[in-house]
Amino acid sequence: MPRRNSPATAVVHAADLDGHSVSYRLTRHVGQRRIRMWATPDGLRVTAPRRASGAQIERALRANSRWLRQQIDDWAPAPVPSDGDTIPLGDARLVVRLVGSGRSGLDRAAGVVRLPEGLEGAGRLAALERIYRREARSVFGALCARHGAALGAQPARVRITDPRSRWGSCSSTGTVSLSWRLAMAPSIVASSLCAHEVVHLLVPNHSRAFRDHLERLVPEVAACEAWLSWHGRALLRGPLAAAAAPSLPAAAPADRQPISRSL
Repeated sequence: MPRRNSPATAVVHAADLDGHSVSYRLTRHVGQRRIRMWATPDGLRVTAPRRASGAQIERALRANSRWLRQQIDDWAPAPVPSDGDTIPLGDARLVVRLVGSGRSGLDRAAGVVRLPEGLEGAGRLAALERIYRREARSVFGALCARHGAALGAQPARVRITDPRSRWGSCSSTGTVSLSWRLAMAPSIVASSLCAHEVVHLLVPNHSRAFRDHLERLVPEVAACEAWLSWHGRALLRGPLAAAAAPSLPAAAPADRQPISRSL
C-alpha cells in the first residue's frame, strides 16, 4: 500500500457518456472527501477520495454526462476562420478576407481583416493573434491609463500576455499584465479587467475597499464578471468561438454550467 504522504498518480480510465467513450485521468487523494471533475485542454480530469469505488466514480460521471460533454467540446481545437467569416474585435464585428498577396492587416474603416490566402490552420490563427495583440497593446494601454488617472495611480508598464488560468495580473512592481484574448470580448468587459488590475496598484487584495474602487470605475463590473464566467472559455477557443458569445454582458444562458463540479 502507498505511504500516506506519497504523491498521487493519475491513471487513465474510460467512461461511457451518453454513448460516447471518453478517456479521463483519475487521481485519488487521501484527504479528499468528494469526487471532482473538470475538462482541460488535455482532456477530462477526475479527482476522488482514496476509498471511492470505481462504481461510485462511474455513477458520478454518468450523472453529469451532458455537462461533461459540453466542457470537453469547449476545449476542442480552435476552429480556423475562413473567407467571409465574422470575428469580434471589442464591440465591432470584422469580416475575414483572404487575399492573394500582401501582409496580414486590419482595416477598421472597412470592417475587414485581411489574411494571405496561403496561410492555413495554425498559421492563420497565429496571424490573427498578432493582429489582436497589436490592438490589445494600444487599447488596453489607453484603458489602464484612463483608469489610473481616475485613481491617481498609473501602472509602471502594461504587458500583453496569454495566460491560461487568469485574465490579468498586477505585480508588486506595478506591471499590469492582460490577456490579448480580451480584445475579442465586449469592450466594457475588457475595460473592467483593466480597471480590476489597476485597482490592485492601490489595494493588493479583494477587500471591500478594492470592490468600492472597482465599482466606481466600472459600475457594470458584476455583469462583466458574469459574462467572463459563462463565456470566457469561448475566448480561449479563438475568434470564431468568441463570435458566438453575446456582444454585451449577459446572464448565464440556460444550457451553460460552471467549469468544474464537486460531488
